[in-house]
Amino acid sequence: MFIRETIRPVMEALRQAVQAACPMLAEEAADLCIFSLVGQLAQAVQIQSCRRRETVEIDENLPPAMVDLPRVVEHIVSFTAAGFAPAPARRGRLRRKRRMTKYSQHGVGLCC
Repeated sequence: MFIRETIRPVMEALRQAVQAACPMLAEEAADLCIFSLVGQLAQAVQIQSCRRRETVEIDENLPPAMVDLPRVVEHIVSFTAAGFAPAPARRGRLRRKRRMTKYSQHGVGLCC
């Protein structure tokens, strides 16, 4: 019920937004990009949750950048945006990663 009523509608809205920004993107590739983005955000939220419970241990054992939420969010945004950059700028890297070449033929980025 939670998946049908919450996750699927959110995924569909995110997929539509991603495909509007990157129209040649296949539905499956959009879903994978969204999965990556959500995973990064979930990890940032998890770290902040841990910090509320165990501030000293977390802060002492993680690099400072990982506990600075604004910096983490800025990185997630730039990292995700770079994934949607046109593929020709990164063509050399895409050729070495065979699994991703099916997306590069559409002229979209690494994530796409």
